[in-house]
Amino acid sequence: MVAQRPLFGVETANKPFPRIVHAHAHLFSDAKTILDIGAGRGRFARYFLLGEYSSGGKVWRSPVRFNVEEYVAVEPYRPFCNALRKIGDPRLKVVCAAWEDVEEELSGKRFDVVVFWDVLMFMTRPPFAVLDEVIPLAKRYFLFSLHPVKGHLTMRDLRAILRSLDRRMRVVAKSYLNRIYEV
Repeated sequence: MVAQRPLFGVETANKPFPRIVHAHAHLFSDAKTILDIGAGRGRFARYFLLGEYSSGGKVWRSPVRFNVEEYVAVEPYRPFCNALRKIGDPRLKVVCAAWEDVEEELSGKRFDVVVFWDVLMFMTRPPFAVLDEVIPLAKRYFLFSLHPVKGHLTMRDLRAILRSLDRRMRVVAKSYLNRIYEV
């Protein structure tokens, strides 16, 4: 049996927490429910549930206390699912599956915050179709980032996606290919 590999490549403990989200942490202080699609090893889960995320010797401590009651982390790569489970927080529900396999199950729910960070370019379906499914799940905020990956979407595609989202939702903050949207 061949080991399943992550689509994004290497997810390391040295990966920094996104500065744009950290700088606007106050926006999410009263969020009760969070959906994280493509949760990786759990940097957002650690930050929102435990109040901090460590990477490469740096500790990102949230300037606010979060009141999360439910955090759903969807992640298809089994080793990352195991890393998520090691967080050990009872509010964390790890769904070890691809988005395509659970989208129908989650489509009726709404979450205060939806995290869709560096994931879209790895979906098998057209980007705008995926966004049309994911964005309605967000009640208040949609955290979104694109990462240029060789051989996938071009920079022109990425910019077109961001322009479309920027027109569709209110941009609270942006930095390069990262956005915080208010829905």
